[in-house]
Amino acid sequence: MQMVAIRKTIRGQSFPTEITISYQFTRPLIFEGGNLTMNFETSGASGVRVEIQEPDGTPIEGYTLDDCPEMYADSVRYTVRWKHGGDVRPLEGKPVRLRFVMRDADLYAFQFVPFQPDLIHIAPAEPFDMETGWFLDQKRVKVQH
Repeated sequence: MQMVAIRKTIRGQSFPTEITISYQFTRPLIFEGGNLTMNFETSGASGVRVEIQEPDGTPIEGYTLDDCPEMYADSVRYTVRWKHGGDVRPLEGKPVRLRFVMRDADLYAFQFVPFQPDLIHIAPAEPFDMETGWFLDQKRVKVQH
Protein backbone atom coordinates (compact mmCIF):
# COMPACT_ATOMS: atom_id res chain seq x y z
CA MET A 1 0.00 0.00 0.00
CA GLN A 2 1.51 3.29 -1.06
CA MET A 3 1.06 6.26 1.24
CA VAL A 4 1.61 9.97 0.73
CA ALA A 5 3.51 11.56 3.61
CA ILE A 6 3.85 15.22 4.55
CA ARG A 7 6.23 16.16 7.39
CA LYS A 8 6.39 19.51 9.14
CA THR A 9 8.88 20.44 11.88
CA ILE A 10 8.02 23.10 14.45
CA ARG A 11 10.87 24.62 16.40
CA GLY A 12 10.22 26.12 19.83
CA GLN A 13 11.04 29.81 20.14
CA SER A 14 11.50 30.09 23.89
CA PHE A 15 13.18 26.73 24.49
CA PRO A 16 15.10 24.29 22.31
CA THR A 17 12.68 21.71 21.01
CA GLU A 18 11.45 20.23 17.77
CA ILE A 19 8.09 18.63 17.15
CA THR A 20 7.58 16.79 13.90
CA ILE A 21 4.01 16.47 12.71
CA SER A 22 3.37 13.95 9.94
CA TYR A 23 0.26 13.57 7.82
CA GLN A 24 0.02 10.30 5.93
CA PHE A 25 -2.77 9.39 3.51
CA THR A 26 -3.47 6.06 1.86
CA ARG A 27 -4.78 5.70 -1.63
CA PRO A 28 -8.44 4.61 -1.72
CA LEU A 29 -8.74 1.02 -0.51
CA ILE A 30 -11.45 -1.56 0.12
CA PHE A 31 -11.02 -3.65 3.26
CA GLU A 32 -12.46 -6.69 4.99
CA GLY A 33 -12.61 -6.73 8.78
CA GLY A 34 -14.20 -5.12 11.79
CA ASN A 35 -11.33 -3.27 13.49
CA LEU A 36 -8.34 -1.25 12.35
CA THR A 37 -5.11 -2.09 14.17
CA MET A 38 -1.73 -0.36 14.02
CA ASN A 39 1.88 -1.16 14.77
CA PHE A 40 3.25 2.16 15.99
CA GLU A 41 5.46 3.80 18.57
CA THR A 42 5.17 7.11 20.43
CA SER A 43 6.90 8.76 23.33
CA GLY A 44 4.99 10.23 26.25
CA ALA A 45 4.82 13.63 24.56
CA SER A 46 3.67 12.39 21.15
CA GLY A 47 0.64 10.69 19.69
CA VAL A 48 -1.30 9.38 16.70
CA ARG A 49 -4.86 9.98 15.47
CA VAL A 50 -6.64 8.34 12.54
CA GLU A 51 -9.40 9.56 10.28
CA ILE A 52 -11.32 7.47 7.74
CA GLN A 53 -12.30 9.41 4.63
CA GLU A 54 -14.33 9.03 1.46
CA PRO A 55 -12.13 8.41 -1.62
CA ASP A 56 -12.32 12.17 -2.39
CA GLY A 57 -10.86 13.04 1.05
CA THR A 58 -14.10 14.00 2.81
CA PRO A 59 -14.07 12.78 6.45
CA ILE A 60 -16.68 10.13 7.24
CA GLU A 61 -18.96 11.07 10.13
CA GLY A 62 -18.03 9.20 13.29
CA TYR A 63 -14.51 8.49 12.01
CA THR A 64 -13.07 12.04 11.90
CA LEU A 65 -9.91 13.24 13.62
CA ASP A 66 -12.08 15.00 16.21
CA ASP A 67 -13.73 11.63 16.98
CA CYS A 68 -10.37 9.87 17.47
CA PRO A 69 -8.64 10.47 20.79
CA GLU A 70 -4.88 10.75 20.54
CA MET A 71 -3.22 7.36 21.05
CA TYR A 72 0.02 6.89 22.99
CA ALA A 73 1.65 3.46 22.84
CA ASP A 74 4.43 1.18 21.70
CA SER A 75 2.35 -1.63 20.29
CA VAL A 76 2.38 -4.12 17.44
CA ARG A 77 -1.43 -4.49 17.44
CA TYR A 78 -3.21 -1.45 18.86
CA THR A 79 -6.92 -1.18 18.01
CA VAL A 80 -7.91 2.28 16.81
CA ARG A 81 -11.01 3.64 18.52
CA TRP A 82 -13.18 6.65 17.90
CA LYS A 83 -15.80 8.13 20.25
CA HIS A 84 -18.23 5.34 19.33
CA GLY A 85 -15.60 2.57 19.64
CA GLY A 86 -13.45 0.63 17.21
CA ASP A 87 -16.12 -0.96 15.00
CA VAL A 88 -15.43 -0.25 11.30
CA ARG A 89 -17.82 -2.90 9.95
CA PRO A 90 -20.25 -0.28 8.54
CA LEU A 91 -17.46 0.73 6.10
CA GLU A 92 -16.39 -2.80 5.14
CA GLY A 93 -16.40 -3.37 1.38
CA LYS A 94 -16.62 0.36 0.58
CA PRO A 95 -13.75 2.41 -0.87
CA VAL A 96 -12.13 4.58 1.84
CA ARG A 97 -8.90 6.43 2.52
CA LEU A 98 -7.04 6.54 5.83
CA ARG A 99 -5.46 9.70 7.19
CA PHE A 100 -2.86 9.34 9.94
CA VAL A 101 -1.79 12.42 11.91
CA MET A 102 1.31 11.77 14.00
CA ARG A 103 3.21 13.98 16.44
CA ASP A 104 6.76 12.66 16.83
CA ALA A 105 5.51 9.12 16.25
CA ASP A 106 6.43 6.20 14.01
CA LEU A 107 3.84 4.15 12.13
CA TYR A 108 5.20 0.80 10.96
CA ALA A 109 2.05 -0.94 9.71
CA PHE A 110 -1.74 -1.02 9.86
CA GLN A 111 -4.15 -3.90 9.30
CA PHE A 112 -7.88 -4.52 9.28
CA VAL A 113 -8.68 -7.52 11.49
CA PRO A 114 -11.84 -9.48 12.43
CA PHE A 115 -14.17 -7.57 14.75
CA GLN A 116 -13.55 -7.70 18.49
CA PRO A 117 -16.03 -5.81 20.72
CA ASP A 118 -14.74 -2.98 22.89
CA LEU A 119 -14.37 -3.58 26.59
CA ILE A 120 -16.97 -1.65 28.56
CA HIS A 121 -16.01 0.06 31.78
CA ILE A 122 -18.93 0.93 34.05
CA ALA A 123 -18.40 3.50 36.77
CA PRO A 124 -19.51 2.40 40.24
CA ALA A 125 -22.99 3.40 41.35
CA GLU A 126 -21.71 4.79 44.65
CA PRO A 127 -18.40 6.30 45.70
CA PHE A 128 -15.45 4.23 46.74
CA ASP A 129 -15.30 3.57 50.49
CA MET A 130 -11.71 4.26 51.55
CA GLU A 131 -12.12 2.37 54.85
CA THR A 132 -13.44 -0.91 53.47
CA GLY A 133 -12.06 -0.75 49.92
CA TRP A 134 -15.46 -1.62 48.46
CA PHE A 135 -17.63 -0.21 45.66
CA LEU A 136 -21.37 -0.78 45.49
CA ASP A 137 -22.33 -1.79 41.93
CA GLN A 138 -25.61 -1.06 40.14
CA LYS A 139 -27.20 -4.31 41.34
CA ARG A 140 -26.52 -3.20 44.93
CA VAL A 141 -23.97 -5.95 45.39
CA LYS A 142 -20.63 -5.18 47.02
CA VAL A 143 -17.68 -5.58 44.68
CA GLN A 144 -14.07 -5.29 45.75
CA HIS A 145 -11.57 -3.83 43.27
